Amino acid sequence: MGNHPLVNGRETEDRAELELPAGQDRLVRAVHAANSKTVTDTRLTAAFDVHGERIPAREIYSAPLDATAFDEYCAITLADASPERGDAVRSLESGAWLVFEDVDLADGAGHCVASVASDQGAGTIELRLDDPLHGPVLGTVQVPSTGHRHTWTESSTPLAEARGVHALYAVFSNEALSLQSLSFERRP
Repeated sequence: MGNHPLVNGRETEDRAELELPAGQDRLVRAVHAANSKTVTDTRLTAAFDVHGERIPAREIYSAPLDATAFDEYCAITLADASPERGDAVRSLESGAWLVFEDVDLADGAGHCVASVASDQGAGTIELRLDDPLHGPVLGTVQVPSTGHRHTWTESSTPLAEARGVHALYAVFSNEALSLQSLSFERRP
């Protein structure tokens, strides 16, 4: 209970006083009167705006897009790219995905080269726009069986025409497919 935004919900901070806002005080007293063994816990749920620097869209043509630079994921785990160094992602099940938000395709990407590995058979990684299930397919990367999760190969795919800024999903067809990076080339 309370209304201090830097204290509420944080176990590491103590409140300077125990006084509650009037509405919360009435709620606590009513709950206590109804059953003195009841615990009341309310959380701040008000929306607020954060003003600051606008993060620009991801520019994908100047450097590879590291697979570990994802924004969200489903059924994905982080993996080592080699026993010595490097990071990658690995699918845990069919339909696993990761998303890169705000990818700027500009006037269109024509080609994608993916660094991939698989020690449990071949599969595919679909590149979809804006939704992992129903988004348009930008391209499909073939992932061959490389025999070991640290044996990487490059696999390329032509890309469907798409322009502008999108969420880019990488959707894995089955488990044990690894992805280290995606490199994009502009449409000629």
